[in-house]
Amino acid sequence: MIAEPAVMKVAISSFALLMVWMMHRGWRPQAPPGAGALIATGAVAGLAQGAAAIGGPSAVAVALARPGAVETQRANVIGTVTTLAICGFPALWYHGLLTTQVLTLGALFIPLYWAAAWAGDRFFDARGRDHYRKAALLALAVVGMVTLALAVGDLPGG
Repeated sequence: MIAEPAVMKVAISSFALLMVWMMHRGWRPQAPPGAGALIATGAVAGLAQGAAAIGGPSAVAVALARPGAVETQRANVIGTVTTLAICGFPALWYHGLLTTQVLTLGALFIPLYWAAAWAGDRFFDARGRDHYRKAALLALAVVGMVTLALAVGDLPGG
């Protein structure tokens, strides 16, 4: 039996919100996750992405939970999100969803994305280090709450 996407979104969003709450309360793993934990995280994120189109929150939560300097955490999150986006391309292509229109629209947004990334990098260098972890957890919490609310509305009989 395959779970409904809405049920999976509720479960994944709830997990991400639980991770945010635990990290906000100061929880961190005692040691950096080993290869097995990272592979499992990738598998869960891939399954969540393929089944419910929300692979990012669980992977970002694990990236934020890793010990280390805020610069390292930020790099882990950027690398995780970028890798997840790239990994989605084959499935989109296979299902015929990677159309010329989608690629053209994406290309049009590249300059805006680069400009915003440049501005964000400047902010991080100037003042963002002090606020990064809280801001990242807040962003993850907002995504988790919005996804959870939308998923609950999509539940059968909801």
